Amino acid sequence: MSTSRPTARWIGCGLSLAALLAPLHPARAAEPVEPATTEPATTEPAKTKPPIDPRRNSVTLGTQAKIPDWSSSLTVQRAFGRRVTLGVGVEYGYQAPGYWHLQGVGETLSGQLWLSRTFHGVFVEGSMTLAHQFLVRLPSLSITAVAPGLALGYRWTHRSGLTVGGSAGLRWGRVVQDSGLVCSRPKYCTSVREGPQTRISLDIGYVF
Repeated sequence: MSTSRPTARWIGCGLSLAALLAPLHPARAAEPVEPATTEPATTEPAKTKPPIDPRRNSVTLGTQAKIPDWSSSLTVQRAFGRRVTLGVGVEYGYQAPGYWHLQGVGETLSGQLWLSRTFHGVFVEGSMTLAHQFLVRLPSLSITAVAPGLALGYRWTHRSGLTVGGSAGLRWGRVVQDSGLVCSRPKYCTSVREGPQTRISLDIGYVF
Protein backbone atom coordinates (compact mmCIF):
# COMPACT_ATOMS: atom_id res chain seq x y z
CA MET A 1 0.00 0.00 0.00
CA SER A 2 2.81 2.36 0.83
CA THR A 3 4.55 1.92 -2.47
CA SER A 4 1.45 2.16 -4.70
CA ARG A 5 0.32 5.48 -3.38
CA PRO A 6 3.52 7.41 -4.25
CA THR A 7 3.47 5.78 -7.71
CA ALA A 8 -0.08 6.83 -8.29
CA ARG A 9 0.75 10.30 -7.04
CA TRP A 10 3.69 10.59 -9.52
CA ILE A 11 1.50 9.42 -12.37
CA GLY A 12 -1.11 12.01 -11.47
CA CYS A 13 1.50 14.75 -11.37
CA GLY A 14 2.83 13.68 -14.75
CA LEU A 15 -0.61 13.85 -16.33
CA SER A 16 -1.21 17.28 -14.83
CA LEU A 17 2.16 18.56 -16.12
CA ALA A 18 1.39 17.20 -19.59
CA ALA A 19 -1.96 18.94 -19.55
CA LEU A 20 -0.27 22.24 -18.60
CA LEU A 21 2.44 21.95 -21.29
CA ALA A 22 0.02 20.92 -24.07
CA PRO A 23 -0.90 24.51 -25.10
CA LEU A 24 2.83 25.34 -25.51
CA HIS A 25 3.13 22.79 -28.38
CA PRO A 26 0.84 23.92 -31.23
CA ALA A 27 -0.52 21.21 -33.40
CA ARG A 28 1.25 20.59 -36.72
CA ALA A 29 -0.25 22.77 -39.34
CA ALA A 30 -1.91 20.93 -42.13
CA GLU A 31 0.06 20.96 -45.34
CA PRO A 32 -1.53 23.24 -47.94
CA VAL A 33 -3.30 21.42 -50.69
CA GLU A 34 -2.41 22.64 -54.14
CA PRO A 35 -5.47 23.42 -56.19
CA ALA A 36 -6.04 21.05 -59.03
CA THR A 37 -5.02 22.53 -62.35
CA THR A 38 -6.75 21.65 -65.55
CA GLU A 39 -4.85 21.81 -68.81
CA PRO A 40 -6.52 24.01 -71.37
CA ALA A 41 -8.05 22.09 -74.22
CA THR A 42 -5.87 22.24 -77.27
CA THR A 43 -7.78 23.40 -80.30
CA GLU A 44 -6.43 23.90 -83.79
CA PRO A 45 -6.33 27.55 -84.87
CA ALA A 46 -9.17 28.44 -87.14
CA LYS A 47 -8.18 28.88 -90.74
CA THR A 48 -8.68 32.48 -91.71
CA LYS A 49 -9.89 33.36 -95.16
CA PRO A 50 -7.82 35.78 -97.20
CA PRO A 51 -9.10 39.34 -96.76
CA ILE A 52 -11.23 40.89 -99.46
CA ASP A 53 -9.32 43.70 -101.15
CA PRO A 54 -11.51 46.83 -101.03
CA ARG A 55 -10.19 47.74 -104.47
CA ARG A 56 -12.53 46.01 -106.90
CA ASN A 57 -11.45 47.32 -110.32
CA SER A 58 -8.34 47.39 -112.47
CA VAL A 59 -7.26 48.92 -115.76
CA THR A 60 -4.25 47.46 -117.57
CA LEU A 61 -2.26 48.14 -120.73
CA GLY A 62 -0.73 45.04 -122.24
CA THR A 63 1.63 43.96 -124.99
CA GLN A 64 1.12 40.53 -126.51
CA ALA A 65 3.44 38.37 -128.54
CA LYS A 66 1.10 36.26 -130.63
CA ILE A 67 4.02 34.43 -132.14
CA PRO A 68 4.94 35.50 -134.78
CA ASP A 69 2.63 38.55 -134.47
CA TRP A 70 2.36 41.44 -131.99
CA SER A 71 -0.53 43.37 -130.50
CA SER A 72 -1.45 45.78 -127.71
CA SER A 73 -4.52 45.77 -125.50
CA LEU A 74 -6.52 47.82 -123.02
CA THR A 75 -8.43 45.77 -120.44
CA VAL A 76 -10.82 46.61 -117.60
CA GLN A 77 -11.46 44.02 -114.87
CA ARG A 78 -14.02 43.86 -112.09
CA ALA A 79 -13.74 41.63 -109.00
CA PHE A 80 -16.64 39.45 -107.84
CA GLY A 81 -15.98 37.84 -104.46
CA ARG A 82 -12.54 36.85 -103.19
CA ARG A 83 -11.08 35.02 -106.19
CA VAL A 84 -13.06 35.78 -109.34
CA THR A 85 -12.74 38.65 -111.80
CA LEU A 86 -14.35 39.35 -115.16
CA GLY A 87 -12.75 41.51 -117.81
CA VAL A 88 -13.49 43.18 -121.13
CA GLY A 89 -10.83 44.52 -123.43
CA VAL A 90 -9.95 45.76 -126.89
CA GLU A 91 -6.91 44.61 -128.81
CA TYR A 92 -5.06 46.18 -131.71
CA GLY A 93 -2.90 44.02 -133.95
CA TYR A 94 0.28 45.38 -135.55
CA GLN A 95 0.55 44.73 -139.27
CA ALA A 96 3.54 43.77 -141.34
CA PRO A 97 5.34 46.64 -143.11
CA GLY A 98 3.56 47.52 -146.33
CA TYR A 99 0.20 46.14 -145.15
CA TRP A 100 -1.06 48.98 -142.98
CA HIS A 101 -4.10 49.27 -145.24
CA LEU A 102 -5.28 46.07 -143.51
CA GLN A 103 -6.15 46.97 -139.92
CA GLY A 104 -7.03 44.44 -137.26
CA VAL A 105 -8.87 44.85 -133.95
CA GLY A 106 -10.50 42.53 -131.49
CA GLU A 107 -12.87 42.55 -128.53
CA THR A 108 -12.20 40.14 -125.68
CA LEU A 109 -14.37 38.86 -122.85
CA SER A 110 -12.38 37.05 -120.15
CA GLY A 111 -12.69 35.51 -116.70
CA GLN A 112 -9.95 34.95 -114.12
CA LEU A 113 -9.78 32.57 -111.16
CA TRP A 114 -7.17 33.69 -108.58
CA LEU A 115 -5.52 31.15 -106.32
CA SER A 116 -4.93 33.65 -103.49
CA ARG A 117 -7.10 36.77 -103.89
CA THR A 118 -8.10 39.09 -106.67
CA PHE A 119 -5.31 41.04 -108.37
CA HIS A 120 -2.65 39.21 -106.33
CA GLY A 121 -0.59 36.16 -107.25
CA VAL A 122 -1.31 33.31 -109.65
CA PHE A 123 -4.45 33.18 -111.78
CA VAL A 124 -6.00 31.02 -114.49
CA GLU A 125 -7.76 32.82 -117.33
CA GLY A 126 -10.27 31.77 -119.95
CA SER A 127 -11.13 34.16 -122.78
CA MET A 128 -13.11 34.56 -125.97
CA THR A 129 -12.01 37.05 -128.61
CA LEU A 130 -13.98 38.34 -131.59
CA ALA A 131 -11.43 39.65 -134.10
CA HIS A 132 -11.85 41.72 -137.26
CA GLN A 133 -9.55 42.46 -140.21
CA PHE A 134 -10.75 45.16 -142.61
CA LEU A 135 -9.67 47.53 -145.35
CA VAL A 136 -9.08 51.04 -144.04
CA ARG A 137 -10.66 52.72 -147.09
CA LEU A 138 -13.62 50.32 -147.22
CA PRO A 139 -14.34 48.86 -143.75
CA SER A 140 -17.32 46.88 -145.05
CA LEU A 141 -14.82 44.53 -146.65
CA SER A 142 -13.70 42.55 -143.65
CA ILE A 143 -13.02 39.17 -142.12
CA THR A 144 -14.32 38.09 -138.70
CA ALA A 145 -12.87 35.32 -136.56
CA VAL A 146 -13.40 33.91 -133.07
CA ALA A 147 -10.50 32.83 -130.87
CA PRO A 148 -11.10 31.05 -127.54
CA GLY A 149 -8.08 30.98 -125.26
CA LEU A 150 -6.68 29.62 -122.00
CA ALA A 151 -3.75 31.10 -120.05
CA LEU A 152 -1.85 30.93 -116.78
CA GLY A 153 -0.53 34.17 -115.30
CA TYR A 154 0.81 36.05 -112.31
CA ARG A 155 0.18 39.61 -111.07
CA TRP A 156 1.78 41.73 -108.37
CA THR A 157 -0.08 44.71 -106.92
CA HIS A 158 1.50 47.40 -104.75
CA ARG A 159 -0.47 49.04 -101.95
CA SER A 160 -0.45 52.24 -104.01
CA GLY A 161 -2.49 50.47 -106.68
CA LEU A 162 0.26 49.97 -109.25
CA THR A 163 0.07 46.48 -110.73
CA VAL A 164 2.33 44.54 -113.09
CA GLY A 165 1.95 41.03 -114.39
CA GLY A 166 2.15 38.59 -117.23
CA SER A 167 0.61 35.45 -118.65
CA ALA A 168 1.24 32.72 -121.19
CA GLY A 169 -1.25 30.54 -122.97
CA LEU A 170 -2.84 29.35 -126.20
CA ARG A 171 -5.52 30.66 -128.53
CA TRP A 172 -7.27 28.90 -131.37
CA GLY A 173 -8.57 31.10 -134.18
CA ARG A 174 -11.32 30.28 -136.63
CA VAL A 175 -12.80 32.48 -139.37
CA VAL A 176 -16.60 32.73 -139.17
CA GLN A 177 -17.24 35.41 -141.80
CA ASP A 178 -15.20 36.29 -144.89
CA SER A 179 -16.08 38.80 -147.60
CA GLY A 180 -13.71 37.00 -149.96
CA LEU A 181 -12.07 40.24 -151.07
CA VAL A 182 -9.72 40.82 -148.15
CA CYS A 183 -6.43 39.13 -147.34
CA SER A 184 -5.29 37.67 -150.61
CA ARG A 185 -2.32 36.53 -148.49
CA PRO A 186 -3.74 35.15 -145.22
CA LYS A 187 -0.38 35.29 -143.42
CA TYR A 188 -0.63 39.09 -143.39
CA CYS A 189 -4.04 39.10 -141.73
CA THR A 190 -2.54 38.80 -138.26
CA SER A 191 -5.67 39.53 -136.23
CA VAL A 192 -7.78 36.76 -137.79
CA ARG A 193 -5.11 34.11 -138.12
CA GLU A 194 -6.57 30.60 -137.96
CA GLY A 195 -5.29 27.68 -135.96
CA PRO A 196 -3.40 27.50 -132.64
CA GLN A 197 -1.37 30.49 -131.48
CA THR A 198 1.02 30.84 -128.56
CA ARG A 199 0.26 34.05 -126.70
CA ILE A 200 2.59 35.70 -124.18
CA SER A 201 1.42 38.90 -122.49
CA LEU A 202 3.04 41.53 -120.26
CA ASP A 203 0.94 44.27 -118.69
CA ILE A 204 1.03 47.24 -116.35
CA GLY A 205 -1.93 48.98 -114.80
CA TYR A 206 -3.72 50.40 -111.80
CA VAL A 207 -6.07 48.83 -109.25
CA PHE A 208 -8.73 50.98 -107.58
